[in-house]
Amino acid sequence: PFQYGVLQNLPTWASELRKRCRPVLISELAPSPSHDIRSAMLAMHGALEDFRQANGYGQAIAAPQVGFGIQAIAINLRDGTPSRANLDGRGPFTVFNPEIHLV
Repeated sequence: PFQYGVLQNLPTWASELRKRCRPVLISELAPSPSHDIRSAMLAMHGALEDFRQANGYGQAIAAPQVGFGIQAIAINLRDGTPSRANLDGRGPFTVFNPEIHLV
């Protein structure tokens, strides 16, 4: 896996970011996330928070950016102010098997 401090320097043409990632199976998420999925989630959210603290911005990071070849994204749309709970859907949260559809 990549070290968190190198994420902002990882070039967009890096081969790790061009490989096809595998989908996450429902059996890996329910009834609770598997060890590997939990590790990926912790790495993504930790790296995203580290990046936000160091740079003052950042809203999402994909699993391949922290060395996991799965289809997952960690998202945090909050502006950095403290919040009592994640009741407004702004994060932090993880999306598995995301798809982008152009309309």
